[in-house]
Amino acid sequence: MTKTERKIYSKEDIKRATAVDMVSFVQSHGKGELSGGGRYPKYLINGHDSIVIDRRMNRYFHNGQGTGDNIIGLLTKYEGYGFQQAVALLLGDDFEPYKSVSEEELTEEYQYQYELDHEVTVAKDYLIKQRGIDKDIVDYLVEQKFLVQDKRYKSAVLNWKPLGLGSKEPIGATSILTGHVSEGSPKKYIMKTSEKNYGFNITLGEPRKYYFFEASIDLLSYWSLNKDLTDARLICLEGLKPETVLKFVEEGMKEFETLPTEGIYYGVDNDVAGQRFFDKIDRQFNFRNTQTNQLITNHALIVDDYVIPTNFMNQLTSIAEEKEIDWRLLATVAKVENNFSTQNRMANALNLYGYFAENDREPKKVVDVTNSLEKLASVIQENNLTIDTLVSIYQDREQPLSESERLWATDKFKEVYEVFSSEQFRVKDNVAKDWNNQLLVERAGGLKTELETLYGINEAIDSISRETKGRFTYYLQDAADWENVKNRLTNVYQVDEHLVNALMSKRLIRQDENQRIVYLWAKDGEVRGGQYTGTIEDKSFGRQKIEKGIMDLSQEGYGFNFTIGQPNTIYFFQSPEDLLAYWSLKKGELKNATLFSLSDDSPQSMIDIINERLQEGAAFKTIHVTINHTKSGAELLDGISQLEAFNRQDRTLRTHNGDVLPIQSERPIFGKTWSEENVAKKQRMARLNEYYRFQKGNQQKQSFGMTTQEKTPSR
Repeated sequence: MTKTERKIYSKEDIKRATAVDMVSFVQSHGKGELSGGGRYPKYLINGHDSIVIDRRMNRYFHNGQGTGDNIIGLLTKYEGYGFQQAVALLLGDDFEPYKSVSEEELTEEYQYQYELDHEVTVAKDYLIKQRGIDKDIVDYLVEQKFLVQDKRYKSAVLNWKPLGLGSKEPIGATSILTGHVSEGSPKKYIMKTSEKNYGFNITLGEPRKYYFFEASIDLLSYWSLNKDLTDARLICLEGLKPETVLKFVEEGMKEFETLPTEGIYYGVDNDVAGQRFFDKIDRQFNFRNTQTNQLITNHALIVDDYVIPTNFMNQLTSIAEEKEIDWRLLATVAKVENNFSTQNRMANALNLYGYFAENDREPKKVVDVTNSLEKLASVIQENNLTIDTLVSIYQDREQPLSESERLWATDKFKEVYEVFSSEQFRVKDNVAKDWNNQLLVERAGGLKTELETLYGINEAIDSISRETKGRFTYYLQDAADWENVKNRLTNVYQVDEHLVNALMSKRLIRQDENQRIVYLWAKDGEVRGGQYTGTIEDKSFGRQKIEKGIMDLSQEGYGFNFTIGQPNTIYFFQSPEDLLAYWSLKKGELKNATLFSLSDDSPQSMIDIINERLQEGAAFKTIHVTINHTKSGAELLDGISQLEAFNRQDRTLRTHNGDVLPIQSERPIFGKTWSEENVAKKQRMARLNEYYRFQKGNQQKQSFGMTTQEKTPSR
């Protein structure tokens, strides 16, 4: 048999091969279609419509999968060549060597490229009838010229407007084909000269939370399912690009002078690429409000995120029973590695593969689920693994995890395992892939979103003054009976019943129709804002299991407060419940004091409140920071210690008018919180009273000539 000779390429050969200009190659030898110009031309091949080529870096990026590589990777993954063939081809042809291109050379002057039709009937019908988008939303898009119709192709064109405001002129656009599209062909196009790292976006009110989606149809679908969205910005990533996230957050800070303090939500597709993208974002992008030191939380808003396919669930529970192991361990690894996919692609950014997924260098193939489950189950059984030691399944891998990867993986496993240990997961035959898929399913089930009111569209940020918001108005619906709130405050938070009755009579504490405790922030007879705390525990509200929030148009940095007598001391708390519990605990001692619950745990808010009260004539002599034994309490003290006005040596705080006030911190002695401290005090008082009664009984017996002695057994 004649042996086939295989040339061994040196590192220098491979380096020369990767230096071939990617754009030059695909133009002359590529099997796909190159479109667009500038730094990021698009490469359409084998049905993939999310591949772009970065001409400055000479690399391609698949925005739909969150992956990228050099020209050899492009040839082996998408053009059908083996590694040896790819290198030979690149070295054998006289392609133009790659030359770095400057950003200025690649930037094309912006020009709107669509000829607009005089009507939008086709575009509207497509969005409403075929994609299920809410009619009120479509009408609003047309009215604000977010949606127009291309005259030539009758495409639905979604204009990208700066700040998500209808009054602005477009800086880009997405064209969605409304007619028949052959299989494998792209269904949408990005206008050639569109703003880089931008996308279709809508601003509703003052954007306190951001929602990112892969595609504009998913954005509109989620909005259709949640027409009550306000104070939010809905943003299309136009793929999976972390740079777009960064650009929008920076723009919001620059133009709106605000960060999404209520969180960033990622409504990406429920596939391996979407899961991997969120994993990457959650690790790399942790924005923090530098003024309040508040960390802005990332949230996965992935449709059917924790849904296990029925067939998969049947297999894993059967194998778990056979091996006598915890089925949740199998489900956790499968969810993290490939998101219960039938393909062997990684659905995480933590380099976790080996059972249901393989590393990115391996070819794409179908997973043998039964074999993978049995292999994993045997490892778990033989090593008696638990969720705390589950990460050791990768210890014998050819490429073991680094220490940091092990820590990340352990946290990830525990997070997923906790969901499977609760009632937050579901089992379904058909798992939704994206928000449009979910919308169409609900439409088929009889959903009529048009019966609901569309909120937020008349609250554009450019009509709101940055200096002065509208006057606070109490808008919640009070319950007819306030007993739930009263019982919660007195029995759970241990607040003195007389205090509760007094505050309720003044209507500063209320109960709304959702059974929440409502605290109003009063100042000189005027209500400046309010906040609420739920009375019903629910895991969907996070670790605390209780719903908490601040009412719209409340004065920033203010909070629930009271003044007793002529105040010479001000006490700061981290919640209204702490304030009331402390007041109940010290009721006989507190005289001439102001009690103030901070609504944002901000040291700067604390200083602003002190200065405001001093300017109004208060004569504070001391400041008390009254906190719990919690991480947030420690962070508040740490923030105060870093203020320029704070003197570490003397533990004093200098006010705006030059006063120097001593500052003291106080925490519970016997409990973690002031409510627990109140319980401990009542228990101590009960024991003392019992002891005094016992002593008094002994004294009475002695006064009548009676004595007690140890009883001896009779003979």
